[in-house]
Amino acid sequence: MDHDLKGLVEEMPQPFQLSEIKQLMLQLFRGIGYLHENFIMHRDLKPHNILLNNRGLLKICDFGMARQYSSSSDAEYTPGVCTAWYRAPEVMLGAQRYGPAMDMWACGCILGELILHETLFNGRSEMDMLAQFCDLLGAPNDRTWPNFRNLPEARSLAWSKCNQHNKLAQKFLPASGIGVTSYPTLSESGLDLVSRLLSWDPEKRLTAEECLAHPWFEEYPRAKPRKDMPKFETTKEQDGRTRERIYDPTLRKLKHAGAV
Repeated sequence: MDHDLKGLVEEMPQPFQLSEIKQLMLQLFRGIGYLHENFIMHRDLKPHNILLNNRGLLKICDFGMARQYSSSSDAEYTPGVCTAWYRAPEVMLGAQRYGPAMDMWACGCILGELILHETLFNGRSEMDMLAQFCDLLGAPNDRTWPNFRNLPEARSLAWSKCNQHNKLAQKFLPASGIGVTSYPTLSESGLDLVSRLLSWDPEKRLTAEECLAHPWFEEYPRAKPRKDMPKFETTKEQDGRTRERIYDPTLRKLKHAGAV
């Protein structure tokens, strides 16, 4: 594989086009769906662990935290998994009983990152991460996430003092009268997909199969064919030494600029 998704996003001065984002997310949902059909949670899904080659093929890697899961409600797992910026709130709050919905939260973070061309949540601590969740999604309550207060790390937090209003629409929908932006913007359907992936309650998150059938993928622009995805110069030499990468927006490729 030629690239990892995080490296490309960091080096590109402009984000992927919306049709390209749809192609990437379709492949990601298919891969995660395959894992979940075989009762495997990845548990560390993030752009660093998503590889892309110059034929437009996406692959998921780094299964060091992956775990076979059970449909039994009594199954318990390690709570401190997944890189914090992509960690689901139930895991952040110390849940030991969780399921594949944690991977779907990470998919929502990745989709948001591809749209915004920046990390969606980047807290410096778990408390900071939870504060950022509240700032964007509004604090959870007994209606939006029943029984969440029973989670080990939820009992001591002052949820009533956090933001109570969901701001996803302000974050992702185009603002009227602002003019054309250089970044892709979501439609109402796209916002629905993001919001249902970033649901506080894991029981309400979409599955990978439901994501693949979501109407956002039927809207214009449709997903770009894989063969037409942009090609970027490989960022590693044959001997494995990495080089400094410079992005050429005209050619849409990364150029080498001396060994580092």
